Amino acid sequence: MYGANGWTMHHTTDVFGKTAVIDGVYWGMFPLGGAWMTLPLWEHFVFTNDTIYLREHAYPIMKGAAEFIRTFLSKIRKAIWLLRQLTHRKTVMWNRCQEKNSS
Repeated sequence: MYGANGWTMHHTTDVFGKTAVIDGVYWGMFPLGGAWMTLPLWEHFVFTNDTIYLREHAYPIMKGAAEFIRTFLSKIRKAIWLLRQLTHRKTVMWNRCQEKNSS
């Protein structure tokens, strides 16, 4: 769907296995949902200071979410990175043009 490394999840992800965009591109997407959902993993580590839990369980999951976001970062100046808006109308149109030109 994104052609990105790592992973993400949308606002409609649930126990029944629904993970795709639902109800439309602009309001049904939540590309930063994976990173947002890793916050409890980090908070668990902060509360318990369990480095084994962090190393073996939480870190690999958080790393995957960070890799997804990194795919969409653009460096604009030294130490300043910009996250492209993934759901903006122009971004969607630009992606469609790229797909059309690459075939």
